[in-house]
Amino acid sequence: MERCFGLQADAGVYGIIVCGSLGENMALEPEETLEILNIARSAAGSKPVLMTVCESSTKRGAAAAKAAAKAGGSGFMVLPGVPYKSAPEETLTHVQTIAAAGGLPIMVYNNPIAYGVDVTIPMFEELAKNDLVVAFPKETVTVYKLVQAGRLDEARAIYRWFRQLVDSMSRPSSSRTSSLRKSMRSSRTTASAPLACRFPANSAGTSLT
Repeated sequence: MERCFGLQADAGVYGIIVCGSLGENMALEPEETLEILNIARSAAGSKPVLMTVCESSTKRGAAAAKAAAKAGGSGFMVLPGVPYKSAPEETLTHVQTIAAAGGLPIMVYNNPIAYGVDVTIPMFEELAKNDLVVAFPKETVTVYKLVQAGRLDEARAIYRWFRQLVDSMSRPSSSRTSSLRKSMRSSRTTASAPLACRFPANSAGTSLT
């Protein structure tokens, strides 16, 4: 495990997140997650190491955050409580409570397809009022680079476009018509005309040059 973390650090990653929700997180004992955190910290050198907080209750999440902070974690990737599908105000309280308990920067993870809880743009705007809520994971590296460059309006525009695209792809009734339509698995269906028009074939991406 230490070798794997070391390879990532040597490859130039910005940091390491351990005990992800699609790994063994909820199958591990608390002391095991802390052991993994310590192994990652040893391998990462000066790079930040974040602990994933994916718990079945806010109380458990707060306790996990406190323990990871005490063990030397740099911050947390926080998920809504699972498997309970919380209402928006409950989700906000969950994240805010964990942030207060850990006292370190947090990244709010959002995967409504997998967990059934959607952290919407208005919810992110509310969470952004908390100085400890500093990020959300995004596969679109351009968004991160634009934020780092201070080009926030451009970053928001790309995120809002990308978010709607992801939502449309995740819903059986709204798959976009394309040349790949015949290879799609049922129950994907053709998008309605108004929805399809919202996503042009080629995105007018923003250049960083």
